Amino acid sequence: VDDGDTMWVTQSHYTNGISIVPYIICDAAREVTLKSGVNYEFSVMMKSDFSGNDKPSSILYYVNLATNDTTYLDRCNTFERDYWFRRTAVFTVPSDGDYSVGVIMDNSQSNHYCYIDNYSLRVLSCETPDKLEIKNVTAHSVDCEITDNASQWEVKICEEKPYIGIEDFKYVVSDTIASINFTISGLQANTTYYCMVRSLCSDTCSYWTIAQEFTTYCDDMQVPYETSFEVGEENYCWRSSNSSNGIYGFVTSESFFGEKSLMVQDKIMIMPAMDVVSLDVMTLSGYVYAENTDSAVFSVGVMSNPYDITTYEEITTITVANSIS
Repeated sequence: VDDGDTMWVTQSHYTNGISIVPYIICDAAREVTLKSGVNYEFSVMMKSDFSGNDKPSSILYYVNLATNDTTYLDRCNTFERDYWFRRTAVFTVPSDGDYSVGVIMDNSQSNHYCYIDNYSLRVLSCETPDKLEIKNVTAHSVDCEITDNASQWEVKICEEKPYIGIEDFKYVVSDTIASINFTISGLQANTTYYCMVRSLCSDTCSYWTIAQEFTTYCDDMQVPYETSFEVGEENYCWRSSNSSNGIYGFVTSESFFGEKSLMVQDKIMIMPAMDVVSLDVMTLSGYVYAENTDSAVFSVGVMSNPYDITTYEEITTITVANSIS
C-alpha cells in the first residue's frame, strides 16, 4: 500500500497497511496482466486482534476479467492473535490476459480489527517448503523434517518468534542443510525456540516457512531428588504425554505438604530424567489424594528413553484405598 492510497491505515507490518474494521468483509485486489504456463506466487501478510473464537477468515483468489470466472486458491481461518503471518498460493492461469488477483478478509463475525499488508505477486522461481515439522526434542537438540522438492535449505533457530517477511530477525543458530531430515544441536536446556527454513535455489531463495515452536527438555536431575511442587521449584521439568485426553496441573486446592500438589486425570506424567546408572537400589515415595476411589488407580514405571513414551515399562500398579483422604 503506497502513501497517498485512499485506505484507512492504523497498523502495518512495515509502513502502511489496510485495516479491516469489525463486522465487514474486505476485498482487496489488483488488476494485472498474466501469461499462461507461468507459475505465479501470490502472498499477503495478515494479522488479527481477535479474542476467543471470533476469528476472521481469508481467501486468496483470482478472476479472469475476460470471462469473469473466479478461482479460489487458499482459505485460512487459523489466525494467531497479534501476530503477522504470510498466506501464500502458487497458481497458473489458463490463458494470457488480464486478471484481478486479490484477498477477501471476512471479518463479519468478529468485533475486532484485522489487517493485511505486503501484497506480493511474482513469478515463482524458488518455492517455499510445503511443511516443516518438529519430530523430536531433547535437552540440547531438535530433530526436524522438511517436506519439499528442493535440494538445499537454510535453517535458523530463534529465541524470539520472528515475523514472517522480515529478513533481519534475530537468531541464535544459522545453518545450510542438504537433507530433509536434520538435527540442530548445542541448544540450551529448558528453553523455548522457534525454527524456520527456506529453500535455496540457484540464484535466489524462497520465503521463510512459518516458525515452528519447541521447548527443550530439562537437564537430567541428580539423585536424591525431591519436590512438593511449590512455587519456585522446577515444576516446568515435569511433562505430560502428548495425549489429547485428560488434564493435569499444579493446584492449591489440595496438598499434603506446603501449598501445592500435582493434579492428574487420564494422563501420563513424566518426571525429570534421572542421572543414575541403575534403578535397583532406588526408592520412590510420595502421597496420593483421591476424590473418587472408582478412578484412583495409577501405574508407576520407567522410561529407558526419557524422550520416547513407547519405552515406558510398568513397575507396579497402585490403588488408593480411601477417597477424600
